[in-house]
Parts: sequence; structure tokens; C-alpha cells
Amino acid sequence: MLTKLLTLNINDKIFALDIKNVERVISSVEITSIPELPDHIKGLINYQGEIIPVINNRKLFLIEDRELELTDMFLIIYCNFKKFCIISDSTNEIIETNLSKIFNSKDLSPNIKLTKGVLQKEGKMIIVYDVDKFVTLDEYELIKKRF
Repeated sequence: MLTKLLTLNINDKIFALDIKNVERVISSVEITSIPELPDHIKGLINYQGEIIPVINNRKLFLIEDRELELTDMFLIIYCNFKKFCIISDSTNEIIETNLSKIFNSKDLSPNIKLTKGVLQKEGKMIIVYDVDKFVTLDEYELIKKRF
């Protein structure tokens, strides 16, 4: 079965996510920090009149955090009734691949929760996000109730 993935860069690493989960890619905007949110939620943004959480995917994947830059891209993600934003240094391309070519993360360790697997393309390793695991339903509902 074929799937389309959007690839993105964070530091020197390449990640990908199913294009079906990407509502839009926008330029970076100001993030409002809110105390007492879970550590991996960087803050909130106003996206077309809707308040949505910004996930610090650098923190989730143990990548050195840095200040937001004007060239960063925000990916508006929608999956399982949750809408949120992740940040990338840049987006690359949309690739089409067979699902069987993605090495399943569970085959490496049953404890891996944030990725679906790893894809090798042109000698490069691409980590495929499982974006549904970035925000729990409880975290999302807490934010939606408060804001």
C-alpha cells in the first residue's frame, strides 16, 4: 500500500509524517507560553481564530532546543480530532513510498511510542513520526477547556 509523506528537517535529522495529517504549513508566528502545561508543549498559537497547542518536537526527540527563528516552519497537524502545531527548521518534499518499506519501530523496541518507523531513502535515514502520540487526548482536552 502506498502512502505519501512530507519530509522535514530538525537540526541535521530528517523526519516525515503522513501528508494526510498535515492541514497546512505556515511561517513561524509568536508562541504564547503558558505556565503549567506539560513540558513538551511549548505554548499556544492563534491559528485562524482557533487556539492550538505547539508541540516541542525537539524535546520529544531529545534534540537540542533553540530559540524560534523567522525561517522556521509551523506544521498544522490534524489527527483523531486533535489539532496542534509542530515546528521544523524547514520542509523538504513529499515522497511516495510503500508502507512495507518503513521499518516498524515496534520491531526495534515495543517501548517506542512516538515514531511509526524508519525509512531509508537515497542512503539517508528518515524517522517517520506517529503524530497521534504527540498529544494525549487528556492533554488536548485540558488545553481546550482552559482556552
